[in-house]
Amino acid sequence: MEGHLSLGERKGLHYGWVILGLGLLCVMASLGFGRYVFTAILPSMMKGLSLDYTQMGLLGTGNLGGYLLFAVVGGFLSVRYGPRLVISTSLFFLGILLFLTGLADSFAFAFGMRFLTGLGSGAAYVPMMGLLAAWFSSEKRGMASGIISSGAGFSMIVMGLLMNFLNRHFLDSGWRLAWHFIGVSSIVVGVLCSLFLVNRPQDKGLKAIGQKAEASVSALNEAQTGWQRIYRCRPLYLLAFIYFAFGFSYIIYLQYFSAYLINEISFSSYRAGELFSLLGLLSLVSGPLWGTVSDLIGRGYGLAIVFFLQSLSFLLFALPGTGVVAAYLSTILFSLSVFSVPIIMAASAGDYLGPRLAPAGLGSITVIFGIGQAIGPAIGGRMADLSGTFKGAFFLSALLAMIGCGGSLFLVKISNRRSQSWR
Repeated sequence: MEGHLSLGERKGLHYGWVILGLGLLCVMASLGFGRYVFTAILPSMMKGLSLDYTQMGLLGTGNLGGYLLFAVVGGFLSVRYGPRLVISTSLFFLGILLFLTGLADSFAFAFGMRFLTGLGSGAAYVPMMGLLAAWFSSEKRGMASGIISSGAGFSMIVMGLLMNFLNRHFLDSGWRLAWHFIGVSSIVVGVLCSLFLVNRPQDKGLKAIGQKAEASVSALNEAQTGWQRIYRCRPLYLLAFIYFAFGFSYIIYLQYFSAYLINEISFSSYRAGELFSLLGLLSLVSGPLWGTVSDLIGRGYGLAIVFFLQSLSFLLFALPGTGVVAAYLSTILFSLSVFSVPIIMAASAGDYLGPRLAPAGLGSITVIFGIGQAIGPAIGGRMADLSGTFKGAFFLSALLAMIGCGGSLFLVKISNRRSQSWR
């Protein structure tokens, strides 16, 4: 391995780009396979296990409850034991549980597996996002976070196409084979991370990419290394509130996306799978685009624009008489912004707390984000069971997204005051 790495360095390849590639695979497994592809599998799984909408929502809540617990734990473990060990172990654990989900024969077993996969997903994703703060300077952090967020988009493309194939050729067991596939894939990613991840650029005799341009704010952050810095960082509380609004609103839309298309707009399962793959394809742009935008115009303005686009997307699903054109337009608006909020949050945690505490800080606000994600699917599913439609749940998502937009604009004021005080 050392010979290979030396060759890469002789060619001028900074090892940070290797970290970026591994990060993309990690996000593909932890966030994509661990959480997002559930949307594509859910209609077939629902039919196979005879689930209702409330139980569908509870499966999402169970997964996100596990994610909530270990998102913060994973961040703190990363600080104590190093990101490489935590990430690789979590991905291996996640892969086994995803594989076992394909063996579910009841709601109770499926719920238990989804909860446990949430643990592995959060424990891998948060440290990986925090690791970027060590390898990329503040000016490059949004771009880097955006690139690796594309991994979730790739997972959605793969799963949309795979489910179409499996549903055609394995009508009753296709959803089980899908869980087995993503389980094995996650284990492979875990092995790669255990072999090639490096905790700090200093361990390779390198500096972070773009470190020469690193703002004095980061140096000031690093000078205060006590845990109290996390709890005394006031912008972190506003970030947590904004993150809650995102977690609650987007997960309702994403989890019930395929079910809504099939049951309320009369899409075939094949056509819904195609649209889900389109969502994944277009979402590849969202992370790099908005991560870079937030580097240029500021995190708060970037978040505000994203929330506005998402509120429009949710409203298109909520309005009476939603048809094919509105469904496609909603999908496009959502996919162009879907992965932007988490990567801007990861970049913000690095901006405010510095590289060493970034994973723990991100984990802390992810707790509040996770609460929003955990209750959103259950409330949305219950609303659908009571009303016979998802439109009310999508309207609620649009409302929360607008609240998130307002909070993001307030973040701009706080950031401006903070910058002036540092001068």
